[in-house]
Amino acid sequence: MVMSLVYGFGTLVSVVGQVVLLVTVAGVVKRNRPDAFGTLLAWAAGSLGATIFFSIAGTIGPVIAGRSSVDAMFTFQIVMSALHMPVNIALFAALALGLARLARPPAEPLVRGEPPYR
Repeated sequence: MVMSLVYGFGTLVSVVGQVVLLVTVAGVVKRNRPDAFGTLLAWAAGSLGATIFFSIAGTIGPVIAGRSSVDAMFTFQIVMSALHMPVNIALFAALALGLARLARPPAEPLVRGEPPYR
Protein backbone atom coordinates (compact mmCIF):
# COMPACT_ATOMS: atom_id res chain seq x y z
CA MET A 1 0.00 0.00 0.00
CA VAL A 2 2.74 2.47 0.96
CA MET A 3 4.72 1.58 -2.14
CA SER A 4 1.71 2.32 -4.34
CA LEU A 5 1.20 5.69 -2.68
CA VAL A 6 4.86 6.62 -3.09
CA TYR A 7 4.83 5.52 -6.75
CA GLY A 8 1.63 7.44 -7.41
CA PHE A 9 2.93 10.57 -5.68
CA GLY A 10 6.21 10.38 -7.61
CA THR A 11 4.33 10.04 -10.89
CA LEU A 12 2.10 12.99 -9.97
CA VAL A 13 5.12 15.17 -9.18
CA SER A 14 6.72 14.15 -12.48
CA VAL A 15 3.57 14.93 -14.49
CA VAL A 16 3.13 18.33 -12.80
CA GLY A 17 6.78 19.18 -13.49
CA GLN A 18 6.41 18.23 -17.13
CA VAL A 19 3.22 20.28 -17.48
CA VAL A 20 5.15 23.27 -16.09
CA LEU A 21 7.89 22.66 -18.68
CA LEU A 22 5.29 22.39 -21.44
CA VAL A 23 3.67 25.69 -20.42
CA THR A 24 7.10 27.35 -20.17
CA VAL A 25 8.06 26.19 -23.65
CA ALA A 26 4.68 27.21 -25.06
CA GLY A 27 4.91 30.66 -23.50
CA VAL A 28 8.45 31.87 -23.04
CA VAL A 29 10.33 29.96 -25.73
CA LYS A 30 7.68 30.54 -28.41
CA ARG A 31 7.73 34.29 -27.79
CA ASN A 32 11.50 34.74 -27.52
CA ARG A 33 13.01 31.96 -29.65
CA PRO A 34 10.54 30.65 -32.25
CA ASP A 35 13.38 28.80 -34.01
CA ALA A 36 13.73 26.42 -31.04
CA PHE A 37 10.04 26.32 -30.14
CA GLY A 38 8.90 23.39 -32.31
CA THR A 39 11.59 20.97 -31.20
CA LEU A 40 11.25 21.82 -27.51
CA LEU A 41 7.46 21.66 -27.68
CA ALA A 42 7.68 18.20 -29.27
CA TRP A 43 10.08 17.15 -26.51
CA ALA A 44 7.89 18.50 -23.71
CA ALA A 45 4.66 17.01 -25.09
CA GLY A 46 6.33 13.68 -25.91
CA SER A 47 7.90 13.50 -22.48
CA LEU A 48 4.57 14.16 -20.78
CA GLY A 49 2.80 11.59 -22.97
CA ALA A 50 5.49 8.97 -22.40
CA THR A 51 5.40 9.47 -18.64
CA ILE A 52 1.63 9.05 -18.53
CA PHE A 53 1.61 6.09 -20.92
CA PHE A 54 4.43 4.17 -19.27
CA SER A 55 3.09 4.84 -15.77
CA ILE A 56 -0.36 3.52 -16.65
CA ALA A 57 0.96 0.62 -18.71
CA GLY A 58 3.50 -0.27 -16.03
CA THR A 59 0.76 -0.39 -13.41
CA ILE A 60 -2.02 -2.13 -15.29
CA GLY A 61 -0.02 -4.30 -17.69
CA PRO A 62 1.50 -6.73 -15.19
CA VAL A 63 -1.89 -7.26 -13.56
CA ILE A 64 -3.49 -8.15 -16.89
CA ALA A 65 -0.51 -10.22 -18.07
CA GLY A 66 -0.26 -11.96 -14.69
CA ARG A 67 -3.71 -13.43 -15.12
CA SER A 68 -2.45 -15.77 -17.81
CA SER A 69 1.02 -16.80 -16.60
CA VAL A 70 4.32 -15.69 -15.16
CA ASP A 71 5.84 -15.99 -18.63
CA ALA A 72 3.30 -13.45 -19.90
CA MET A 73 4.44 -11.03 -17.19
CA PHE A 74 8.06 -11.44 -18.22
CA THR A 75 7.13 -10.99 -21.88
CA PHE A 76 5.23 -7.82 -21.00
CA GLN A 77 8.22 -6.42 -19.12
CA ILE A 78 10.51 -7.19 -22.07
CA VAL A 79 8.15 -5.51 -24.53
CA MET A 80 7.81 -2.44 -22.30
CA SER A 81 11.58 -2.16 -21.90
CA ALA A 82 12.10 -2.54 -25.65
CA LEU A 83 9.52 0.19 -26.26
CA HIS A 84 10.76 2.50 -23.52
CA MET A 85 14.35 2.57 -24.75
CA PRO A 86 13.81 4.08 -28.24
CA VAL A 87 11.21 6.50 -26.89
CA ASN A 88 13.73 7.80 -24.34
CA ILE A 89 16.46 8.04 -26.98
CA ALA A 90 14.15 10.04 -29.28
CA LEU A 91 13.14 12.36 -26.42
CA PHE A 92 16.76 12.96 -25.41
CA ALA A 93 17.64 13.71 -29.05
CA ALA A 94 14.77 16.22 -29.33
CA LEU A 95 15.87 17.90 -26.10
CA ALA A 96 19.49 18.06 -27.25
CA LEU A 97 18.47 19.55 -30.61
CA GLY A 98 16.23 22.12 -28.95
CA LEU A 99 18.94 23.13 -26.49
CA ALA A 100 21.46 23.40 -29.32
CA ARG A 101 19.09 25.76 -31.14
CA LEU A 102 18.67 27.81 -27.96
CA ALA A 103 22.44 28.04 -27.53
CA ARG A 104 22.89 29.60 -30.98
CA PRO A 105 22.39 33.34 -31.23
CA PRO A 106 18.96 34.28 -32.58
CA ALA A 107 18.72 34.76 -36.32
CA GLU A 108 18.62 38.31 -37.61
CA PRO A 109 15.22 39.27 -38.97
CA LEU A 110 15.10 39.30 -42.75
CA VAL A 111 14.17 42.71 -44.16
CA ARG A 112 13.31 42.74 -47.84
CA GLY A 113 13.86 45.89 -49.85
CA GLU A 114 14.83 49.13 -48.20
CA PRO A 115 14.21 49.53 -44.53
CA PRO A 116 11.30 51.85 -43.75
CA TYR A 117 13.54 54.15 -41.73
CA ARG A 118 16.16 56.52 -43.12
